Amino acid sequence: MTDRIKRRKPAHARKEEHLRVRVAKSHMEAFMTAAERAGITLSAWVTERLLKCARQESRQERQDDQHD
Repeated sequence: MTDRIKRRKPAHARKEEHLRVRVAKSHMEAFMTAAERAGITLSAWVTERLLKCARQESRQERQDDQHD
């Protein structure tokens, strides 16, 4: 019998939440192409992009608050 491969990530590294988003077919194709070009999964590509946008917006809001 062959040894089983341990695939489960440790608790701190697991991603348990899901994000369901409806997109146009053309958008999905563009996202998939971009992820392939980047050499990462679609999930990783979307996560990276959304986090980048969220962080930029958060920084901008903090700057706007400082100028008020």
